[in-house]
Amino acid sequence: MRAVPRCPSTRMRLTLAALFAAAAFSFLAGAATEPLKGIDDCRYARKGLETWRSGSFFEVTWGGRPDFDYPPLQFWVLGRSFALFGESDLAARLPSVLMALAVLAATYRIGRSVFGRGAAVCAVAVLAVTPIFATHARRCMMDVPLCFWTTLALLVFLAGLRRPRLHALMALPLGAAVLTKGPLGLLPLVLVPAALATREGRVALRSGWLWLGLVGGLLLGASWPAREAMVHGRAFVEEHFVRTTLSPVMGTRGDLGPAKSYAVLLLERYQPIVLPALAGFVVYALDRRRKAVGDRGNLLAAWIVLPLALYSLSTWRSDKYLIPLLPAMALFAGHLLDTRARRFGAAFASYVAPVVLAASGLVYWLAPQLISGQGNMVYKEHAPTARAELLPGTVLPYAGEAGGRYNDRAQTVMWYWDVGLAEPTAPAAAVAAAIAAGHGALVCSRESLAALDSLGVRYETRVMGTWGLVRVVWEPSDEAPRTAPQGKKYAASAT
Repeated sequence: MRAVPRCPSTRMRLTLAALFAAAAFSFLAGAATEPLKGIDDCRYARKGLETWRSGSFFEVTWGGRPDFDYPPLQFWVLGRSFALFGESDLAARLPSVLMALAVLAATYRIGRSVFGRGAAVCAVAVLAVTPIFATHARRCMMDVPLCFWTTLALLVFLAGLRRPRLHALMALPLGAAVLTKGPLGLLPLVLVPAALATREGRVALRSGWLWLGLVGGLLLGASWPAREAMVHGRAFVEEHFVRTTLSPVMGTRGDLGPAKSYAVLLLERYQPIVLPALAGFVVYALDRRRKAVGDRGNLLAAWIVLPLALYSLSTWRSDKYLIPLLPAMALFAGHLLDTRARRFGAAFASYVAPVVLAASGLVYWLAPQLISGQGNMVYKEHAPTARAELLPGTVLPYAGEAGGRYNDRAQTVMWYWDVGLAEPTAPAAAVAAAIAAGHGALVCSRESLAALDSLGVRYETRVMGTWGLVRVVWEPSDEAPRTAPQGKKYAASAT
């Protein structure tokens, strides 16, 4: 049977150009108009903003206080974005968008080295339309940046197989990965056992250049924890290593992640990439001609299997942790399309994927509520009102409930209104604190308005969604409590 000819190189270039243009349009659609999510996105954006305002690299703060959850690199990158494009949602999202596009480019380069051009183009198409990747490309979080640095590490490793001196450059992506997400940034070290699965990799392990790059990367990544331990001592060690790192892994933290296996998480949240990736791996494993093109596919297989095995040992499981494995999954899916369904693969990469990306971009641009809902839109739209009435650094009393909703709201007001939010208290205590502070402003949930009415408090709602900003304009009766709320307060940094 005559083999179906591969796409000409000119057609592949046009396909790649269409894919990258459509992906850029999709990832950027609504980036300036859609509000950031309260949980994580607003928090990380605020850290980047404070990093820019302080001019520091190593010292990460949130609300003006040292924060030890994650190292500083991505917050410094966010700070550079704010310096160039201003304090905006677009500037907060732009680093993730650019890194996601860079991941697509690196995936293509790796695919060409391992499986050839056809599979590489198909892999880019599959990865670009995978919902979990596209969603995180639009967010201000740490997972796409980690995916970028780990994918770059794999690309440098493959380049060093031909030019061993390039392995010394492994220090940059490895160190950057650790400085982005702490111990999770050690993922590029998977390359060491993975290299045993390839003949070229075993040769590289005997080279001093690779070990120079790995040791250099570890030293670079260790610069932040070493500095923080010297400056903050035990407080840093307990917060970063014990609470943030060891407690989730060992299961001593109360709020554990999904109690599902990673196999279930992959099937639930990593479609449509998982099944074709699995089929592509089977095709690769059974291909008798594999030795003719080398065994670099073994490296990609180990890149998927080894992290899954390590992550499964932890009691804390999150689908986000698997995002750095997506490029390898996409490459096996691309290999399947290129070898077993070449006509469909070419049509998918040339027409289907660009159309899907363009359509999703139009939806995000014209009717984002169909995908993401209203979210923090009311607080974003009324940010000028809140900022005009509140001094930067003000700590607002909060009449509401504790838990995740409080965290969501605290992170939202800190990013959009440039103020802090005290811990939840009873409505009477929140009113008393607002009056004692002299500004009369407090944050409360919509349900808490009835409690304010029952206290006989006159107030104006300045911003209100499911929760909002209220200003007391008439002091309650003499019987109303006048004590300030107790508990820890999160103060916003003054400008």
